[in-house]
Amino acid sequence: MFSNTLTNAVVKGIFLVATCTLLTACGSGGGSADASPNTNASKSNAAAAQSTQVSGRAVKGVITEGIVRAYRIEAISGEQVKSTEILASSRTDRDGAYNLSLTGDVTGIVVEVTADAKTRMTCDSAGGCNEGSVAFGEQVPLDKTFKLQNVVAAIDAQGMKNVHLTPLTSIAYGIAETSANGLTKEAVIEATAHVEELMNLGEGVLAERPVDITNVQEVAAAKSSVLEASILSAAIQTIAEGSNTDSVAEVIAELGQSIDAGQSINALYDAADEVGARIAGVIDQGETQVIATPNEDVLAPNTPAPTLPSQGNELGEPNQEPADSSDGGTASPVVPVEPVVPAEPVVPVDPVVPVEPVAPAEPIVPVEPVVPVVPVAPVDPVVPVEPVVPVEPVVPVEPVVPIEPIDELVSISLNWDIPTQREDGSDLELYEINGYTIKYGLSLTAMDESIDVTGAAVTTQLLESMSIATYYFAIATVDSEGVQGKFSEAIQITL
Repeated sequence: MFSNTLTNAVVKGIFLVATCTLLTACGSGGGSADASPNTNASKSNAAAAQSTQVSGRAVKGVITEGIVRAYRIEAISGEQVKSTEILASSRTDRDGAYNLSLTGDVTGIVVEVTADAKTRMTCDSAGGCNEGSVAFGEQVPLDKTFKLQNVVAAIDAQGMKNVHLTPLTSIAYGIAETSANGLTKEAVIEATAHVEELMNLGEGVLAERPVDITNVQEVAAAKSSVLEASILSAAIQTIAEGSNTDSVAEVIAELGQSIDAGQSINALYDAADEVGARIAGVIDQGETQVIATPNEDVLAPNTPAPTLPSQGNELGEPNQEPADSSDGGTASPVVPVEPVVPAEPVVPVDPVVPVEPVAPAEPIVPVEPVVPVVPVAPVDPVVPVEPVVPVEPVVPVEPVVPIEPIDELVSISLNWDIPTQREDGSDLELYEINGYTIKYGLSLTAMDESIDVTGAAVTTQLLESMSIATYYFAIATVDSEGVQGKFSEAIQITL
């Protein structure tokens, strides 16, 4: 079970390599939204004078380019609930940090981070992410169901407020939201304390800046209680990766229900042990940094945080909850993928030269050697039989008719390059490719055979047992939406 002993061991080991040079780049981001207009000039001036800076860090693995929005808490039917009014919005930078500027009279807010096509997360699952295809410390895209939340039931009109976003703050938010009177100050305090107490984290840990557990220097400098909280957050990803159906959002909801009901969460502790062991293993191997420098295609080093539009709010959207277009909205058409240019075909391997046949004993006429079929391995040579002494006066046996040679079969290896653009010239990411379709035949008008190749990173296909002939091949890309691009120009291969 996950315990302080493991965390202390991790921290102790990291201090041995904490003098390494930090290779990751850091930046900052954030923005503010304009206050709503007011026809009363004196009230408008008073509201403009009130400004609160809300900043924090989003970590479920570090969230890069996450969409951060602040919503007002309002009273509806006697309950304190999150309204649809967006007070301010921004995006997280490469370090997961954000900054929002709230103007006007604000007493309580809900801060939320969601994902779109730009958003990436540093994988902090012990066994990797996306069924192990993305390694611990590498960046992975997030689906549109991803969401982290935190709540501040009472906020000062002036000054700074730190509001961090993690799976544990989301669990506390969910418990407070379902309380009798909703998101009241008392319910938020009680839910936060309940999560901290049940997980033995200590009071106030959820309010402290979370740790990127894939960064050795951060882990080495972290307090043990904050490190424990960050490892528990990472364990949620490990649980989701071990399930065939549950997403991170579903695991967070299930854990929140268990904690609210006072039930056991041993599965979370077991997963946390795996994460802790993963960090300790990195330290034992002498690595100075777990996470690699972010892929330049995602965020180039030393690139400042993106400048966001200012119409409505920093994301260029109206000051209200975005509508769900899944029940009637028309999705943008998928642009077909640009055809793949096939690589030069591999020249078939020459057939194996057969071993000289063993001369049979007289008076049998030797049989013509059989041409071995490629690529079957040659049979071990037959031990010649002792010659038979002919008995007089038997007439010699008629010679054996030679066996006709067997047609030769060969293999063809096709290779191609991974496309990087769609037919309209727009970028095509690797994760947007589902696979490829190859068609071939004995003429350009009869390419009736086809092969489906699954996997964006696959760039070769072996065709075995092909008869000697002239073939024509063409290839097309299939994207993640199932849309197939145009076939490439056919290439000719003569065997």
